Amino acid sequence: MSELERNVLQVALDHMEEHLTAISSETDVTGRLKACKNLQKAIK
Repeated sequence: MSELERNVLQVALDHMEEHLTAISSETDVTGRLKACKNLQKAIK
């Protein structure tokens, strides 16, 4: 994976995390949020 691809993926995951956090009061996002954080760690 190129540096550009990694950066684009990181931005997308950051946005996904923000979205999941925003809707966490409406629905259970625990599993999805954990998966998102795991992906973020994996690409660093």
